[in-house]
Parts: sequence; C-alpha cells; structure tokens
Amino acid sequence: RRVLFRSAVTVLTSLDDIELKSMGHVLSSLEMAVNLARIAEAAGARAIVSSPLEVSEIRKVVKPDTKIITPGIRFSPGGDDQVRTASPKEAIDNGADYLVIGRPITQAKEPKVAAAQILDSIY
Repeated sequence: RRVLFRSAVTVLTSLDDIELKSMGHVLSSLEMAVNLARIAEAAGARAIVSSPLEVSEIRKVVKPDTKIITPGIRFSPGGDDQVRTASPKEAIDNGADYLVIGRPITQAKEPKVAAAQILDSIY
C-alpha cells in the first residue's frame, strides 16, 4: 500500500547551529525546526521531515497523527556531511514514525548485512 503525505522539511540535517548563525538565523536548529513544524502543520502538512534530534520537541507541538520522518540516521556521528544525526533506535525512541536511511546501507560493503544490523538495533 502506498501512502502519500503532504510533508514539509524543517532544517537540513547537514546544518548545525554555527552554520545557521553564519547564514543570519538567530534561532537554534531546535527552535527553528519546532517553529517550522508548527507553521507547516497549520498550512496543512501531515508529515514533518526533521533531524532525529528535534523529533521529541516537535512531537510535543504537532497533532498526534502528524507523521515525523527523520533523515540523518547514523550509527556513529561524523564521517560525512550530516551533523545532526542519531541512531535508528534513538530516532524511534524520540518519536520518529519513518526513518530515511541511505548511505549507511548504500555505501556499506555488504548492504544486506548493514540493513539487517539496522533492523536488529531497533528491536
């Protein structure tokens, strides 16, 4: 079954607070993501795309049936351009509904093994 949501992206997971400030933003990534989630939901979004680090705070301000999609899923921080990351289990524990997991699988020497490890880490 294919499910489509009207969704909105908050703050890219490749941006940290220092970069946001250098771009002229005064809010932290957390504050900005929460504000953007509120605005997006009020405009009709039924899904919010957010770093796994902001999920728990966003979950507090959106409707219970609003879905939260989290990119930036990593087992360990660093190693690429994603700076606001969390493990699959942390993202789910924070309240994420869907995880976007790309490079940890696609760039693994053994993608099937990597996918299995991700599933094992969740359950």
